[in-house]
Amino acid sequence: MPSQPRLILASASPRRLLLLRNLDLSFMVRTSHIAETRVPGEGARQRAVRLAREKARDVASRLRQPAWVLGADTLVVAGTTVLEKPVNRDDALRMLDRLSGCRHTVITGICLTPAHLPGRRESTSCRTTRVTFSPLSHHQKNWLLTDDEYKDKAGAYAVQGRAAAFISSLTGSPSNVIGLPLDLVYEFLEEAGYMPAPVRRRHHPAARSGTRQRS
Repeated sequence: MPSQPRLILASASPRRLLLLRNLDLSFMVRTSHIAETRVPGEGARQRAVRLAREKARDVASRLRQPAWVLGADTLVVAGTTVLEKPVNRDDALRMLDRLSGCRHTVITGICLTPAHLPGRRESTSCRTTRVTFSPLSHHQKNWLLTDDEYKDKAGAYAVQGRAAAFISSLTGSPSNVIGLPLDLVYEFLEEAGYMPAPVRRRHHPAARSGTRQRS
């Protein structure tokens, strides 16, 4: 029986690494070297998927052995504004001002691309989660910025960190906000043959009559 191709995460994000470990898979990490550029007229979802694809393909192009490469890119969108990773503390404070008391959208694009696997196709998609912040006082914003938690994070906050104290609602995938929508990743990896095949349940006679059995 042929061995399973390697799985490679095309990201240096420690948050994505920890999330992917939740699926109990063996994988390697390789960092992509693409520039996260904007394309005029490109929507946020299209941009997230494009960047995820470029990251995965960049890593795949440097491999010599068969593998599947997983790329991801996360964007925070407030209104019509995409909030990038803050360049400094003042920029992070500006982002928190924008998010305070408002609902925003977190979009993560993912791409699973094959390397040296003839006949296998690339898969891309994205997930959207809506997050609402409670109104933040000046003191609370400064408290959120007293350590390095805001650095290297789109929107200048970590949902799994201090910011959790001020999130009043979250609709959608929580792991998507952290940087990797595990439901979508599982689906892609299942199609690639990494996850256990879904169990096909036998139909109970009651199911054909339109009723369900409850335990």
